[in-house]
Amino acid sequence: MRPEPHHDLVTTQPGLPRTSPEDVGIDPAGILDFLDAVDQELHSVMLLRHGKVAAEGWFTPYEPDRVHLLYSLSKSFCSTAVGFAVAEGRLTLDDRVLDHFGELAEVCHPDLQDIRLRHVLSMSSGHADDLLSRPEVLAGAADEQGRVDLVRALLSTAPQAAPGTLFAYNQPATFTAAAIVQRVTGASLIDYLQPRLFAPLGIEPGLWQTDSYGRQIGFSGLHLTTEAIAAFGQFVLQRGRWGDQQLLPSSWFDEATSVQVATPAENNPDWACGYGFQFWIARHGFRGDGAFGQFCVVLPDQDVVLIMTSAMTDLQAPLEAAWEHLLPALDRPAAEGSSETLTARLADLSVDRPALTPLSNRRAGIVRSSIDWISDASIDPQELTLVINDEPWTAPCRANAWQQATWPDGRPVAVIGGTHEEQVWACVALLDAPHRILFTENVDGELIIDWTIPPLGSFNPRTGGGRV
Repeated sequence: MRPEPHHDLVTTQPGLPRTSPEDVGIDPAGILDFLDAVDQELHSVMLLRHGKVAAEGWFTPYEPDRVHLLYSLSKSFCSTAVGFAVAEGRLTLDDRVLDHFGELAEVCHPDLQDIRLRHVLSMSSGHADDLLSRPEVLAGAADEQGRVDLVRALLSTAPQAAPGTLFAYNQPATFTAAAIVQRVTGASLIDYLQPRLFAPLGIEPGLWQTDSYGRQIGFSGLHLTTEAIAAFGQFVLQRGRWGDQQLLPSSWFDEATSVQVATPAENNPDWACGYGFQFWIARHGFRGDGAFGQFCVVLPDQDVVLIMTSAMTDLQAPLEAAWEHLLPALDRPAAEGSSETLTARLADLSVDRPALTPLSNRRAGIVRSSIDWISDASIDPQELTLVINDEPWTAPCRANAWQQATWPDGRPVAVIGGTHEEQVWACVALLDAPHRILFTENVDGELIIDWTIPPLGSFNPRTGGGRV
């Protein structure tokens, strides 16, 4: 995936109406219990009922006006782009992929000659695994410059079952749907969705990652604010209606958010309920979701939308917490004092970190880095200095508060550091993604550098790298 130029990732907001939980029939105590039960790293949370924001909060250093990488939650936006193209008569769900990529007919596997748009949209291409994880498939789909065509990868790889009969979470399938939309419209996904979805909902999107041919990848890479995701969730809940306009026919969401293919092999209960068109069907409602806990949960029966951005590894756990604590709180009288407690809690959220004291002098030693583009690091009471691809990068670093800084590629980060139990502890948080870099000193005085959660795909803040 090719590098993207960065720009200021502070955006405008849709301006959803605000209310209190009690005014829309939610006991604030249930929200408090939900926050307590989600014992993983949240970056933001927003809860809507009856089209109004009933509760919202951001965990310092993450902020309301900054976009966040959605990972595979991007897929639901890709699906919606397909929906608009279908509604405009530009394509149909029964179009063959080869109808749009006839130049690949010679390399197309015989069993995929008849694969349809609906099959790639529902992750039922017939492949039993994610082709993006198979190096030999990607190598076979590369051109002389090393650029990989994921549509070619999909069509040229033998399936294990007939299209439409087997579910497998397969990134090139979504990519193919995205590529078809971009080919028939002549526009990127963002440009195509801008007048149809983003502008009407008041969303100003961040970047959407592209492949080496310049196509926005569809399956990941979209960056949006929490409130933008919430507006999208409300739009889907309303079956394509926004205000007094039916932007997208409700019939699209009747199909997109219903079971198109069974998912019996999935281990978690809210992944085993079936898959629609880039939406997961769950025990309650349906959702779009992305790696490390980027959630847009839609509950039509309760008229609720729940949004989370986070850095989680157990994605079933926050859904369990929602079913256990949020659902019972609906249409329940507010517990005494819970409203004031929730207001105070939401105003004082922060990512967990140890208590720090300022460094008394400069600290540098043997660096053991699992991140190959960081070769050295040092920290003093005022600054953190890293050597990134043999070039120094310096950022303000204090023990008492997160400091804003900018990576070499322009993306926003926040830095904090000092001494914890007489040893160096520092952190660089990527404010537009689920990932943080930790710097911890061991008992031998070595500075250990590692990700809290490693990014999916490549990442390098000087060369651009991937940002899937």
